[in-house]
Amino acid sequence: MSIPVTVSALAVADGPADAVGVVQLACEEDSLALTLLRAGAYRHGFVPGTLAESVTLHVPYAAVRGLVKRGKALVLTLDKSVPSPFHRFALARFTDNPAETLAPIHRVHRWASSLSWMLPGPMGALAAALPPEQWVGGALGRASLALLIALVSGAAMRALAAWLAWGGPISDRHREAFESAISERLGLLPKAPPKPVAAARGGRLTGPSVRLPEIISTQIPQSPGDASVPNVVQRPNYAPPAELRLTPPETPTFPWLKGVVLSAVVAVSLVTGVLFYRHYGHVAPKAPVDVEPVVDVPKAPVPPPAPAPEPPPRPERCFCERADSPLWREGIPVLSVFTTTGPDAPITVPEAKLDEHDNPVFNYHLAVVNNGARTIDETRVVLTYARRDSQNRRVAVTDRGLYWGLPLGPGKAVKWVTEGPGTEVRIDKSEQGTLQERNIPVAPADAFFALTKAKHRVVRMHAAMMLAYHHDSRAVEAISLIGPPMGVESWTIRRIQAAARPTVACDIQVSEGQLSVCVFNASTQAQSGVAVQEIQDDEAKPARSWPVPMEVPVHDGVRLRFDLTGDPPGDLVVK
Repeated sequence: MSIPVTVSALAVADGPADAVGVVQLACEEDSLALTLLRAGAYRHGFVPGTLAESVTLHVPYAAVRGLVKRGKALVLTLDKSVPSPFHRFALARFTDNPAETLAPIHRVHRWASSLSWMLPGPMGALAAALPPEQWVGGALGRASLALLIALVSGAAMRALAAWLAWGGPISDRHREAFESAISERLGLLPKAPPKPVAAARGGRLTGPSVRLPEIISTQIPQSPGDASVPNVVQRPNYAPPAELRLTPPETPTFPWLKGVVLSAVVAVSLVTGVLFYRHYGHVAPKAPVDVEPVVDVPKAPVPPPAPAPEPPPRPERCFCERADSPLWREGIPVLSVFTTTGPDAPITVPEAKLDEHDNPVFNYHLAVVNNGARTIDETRVVLTYARRDSQNRRVAVTDRGLYWGLPLGPGKAVKWVTEGPGTEVRIDKSEQGTLQERNIPVAPADAFFALTKAKHRVVRMHAAMMLAYHHDSRAVEAISLIGPPMGVESWTIRRIQAAARPTVACDIQVSEGQLSVCVFNASTQAQSGVAVQEIQDDEAKPARSWPVPMEVPVHDGVRLRFDLTGDPPGDLVVK
């Protein structure tokens, strides 16, 4: 009585196979139990079809048409009269574990096989697009690199699929045990007395095992129209040994390893050659050696070389932290106070108007901005209202206070709407003096940029001026947020625009008919062809201009001196 053998295997995509997936094979006494756990149809060049779920077929041994060994795979062919959707299996990765354990390996093997065709194209395109020009030059170099990477990635995926399908020496032992068991039942080998054989793993395999010749084949003729399968087997000339035993597996060969190693050598050689050519390929031609003829001819004396002209003197260097402007020439106050008639109105001096009883009263908006980098805990503003009598004396004096009890941070503003009786008003604030006098740092530029979204126009105007004081490029954007100039604002906007330019003039001095000015370039490009121009508010008078005769370097300044005729200029802009 033969010992039953049960193994699980992967049906891989091979030339003669028509199925892929996971199968379980059990050599029973009368038939071969074939369980299609997750098997799908396969045709060369086509994607596998829908997978079947756990179907067990009992195939008579007489219906086994062929058993051929192809490399590490065992091709099992069934007669077409067997009621099975598949009749040819290329079996690999044999194991004695349950067939379900091969399902993840089957999925990975299928993905690796698919990626061996899908991955090379994108990998080659990516490899051709990513390297910089100094590494790979020209269309031919990039095409060669793309082809090389595509070949290597495809070979790597095919090698991974082959490794997953092989299964190692343990798979070879299980395959040989299955070969021996089914060959014995097919009559290819004589029956041996049952003797347990050490299992490849945990002693689960039983039954004799021998090594078969490289190709074991059975061909069973079938009469046309006869559904029965005659039990006719052709046996090779084979004499079994006295004692059947497991033989050590052959040392596995890796035909794909040679391709991978060859591709790696080609890649290294190509990259090395490209780098060597780029560094040493362009050899400058040697200058011809002047060979003086041996002729006894007196030579004329060689005149000494003319002295090289002296380089022009380098202009005096200078530095400007900001433009020289009347907007801050007297210093920046700690608290700036602005009066206006409404949120959208310009800066306006408060004016008294008669009420319904013909009494003069004030009604206006008042805004206060903290220009310093220190927080003010309490902010107070005292408004003193009065009127003049017939002898021009101040009478009917009324004091009113405005109080902000919360901290006023750097660059923050607070607004009031106030009114009072009288014909004149005096405004006193709690923080006196300028930032320079009190040694208080100016508030950061970001705080003033936040003020460009304030509701009151006068606050937005002040924010643009303080950004120009910082020489911040966002001052130009802040000017656009103010809107068209209104009334006296034109004078202020012209000076903010001049101070916000990347190249500015500072340290302006007038002495003995000469104008001395420092032109500083704060941009990222050298400035040439610029001129120092006078800001003229009177359109009837032409603005004077002094061209800069040299290039102003990046983040550097030059001291220039010009002859001056007429009155000293009030304000200057570099254009």
